[in-house]
Amino acid sequence: MQNLVKNHYQFSYIEDFLAIFLGAIMISLGITFLKEVGAIIGSMAGIAFIFSKFSSFSFSKIFFIINLPFYILALRFMGIEFILKTFFSVGLVSIFVHFHLFFFRFYIINPFYAIILGNILIAVGLIILFRHKSSLGGINILSLFLQEKIGLRAGAVQIFFDILVLIGSLSVFSFRILFISLLGACIMNLIIFINYQPENKSHYILK
Repeated sequence: MQNLVKNHYQFSYIEDFLAIFLGAIMISLGITFLKEVGAIIGSMAGIAFIFSKFSSFSFSKIFFIINLPFYILALRFMGIEFILKTFFSVGLVSIFVHFHLFFFRFYIINPFYAIILGNILIAVGLIILFRHKSSLGGINILSLFLQEKIGLRAGAVQIFFDILVLIGSLSVFSFRILFISLLGACIMNLIIFINYQPENKSHYILK
């Protein structure tokens, strides 16, 4: 069995906890921006958002459930530590998304601004999680696995699946929202593509 293990710098558990907590806050705030203007969210969060539009289940519940199958891949190739941190990250994001709007409201916000800023926040949050051996499950797990296994950059894998989510949203959202969402997804994944590379510290190697 092959396992992805951390190479180079070893973060302490306190560093991991604080970083994952910060990353989850940034990601959840970015998702909140996108939700407030009705934008499309990429990856598994986008799929959960679309399903929540047509069901009685909340985004948080759907987001948690649809991530479960990907943990099998993570268990085999990335180890139990990665899974536990990912569970923690997914749980925090789900909780923060649910509770953000109890503390503030967007009364006036430009959709273009919200989508761009939201995707930037999500990208930075994801990079923080990746560097601390964590993810948001789903496509994040697959992206990290493919990057380390065959060299496909995580940002490129993510944008491919984000485009598929956008295509699947054609009958639900307006062309304007689709276009701005695609632009935001490209910005998010470009940030990940540039700033998260296999040779950087705290990435994984196959062992």
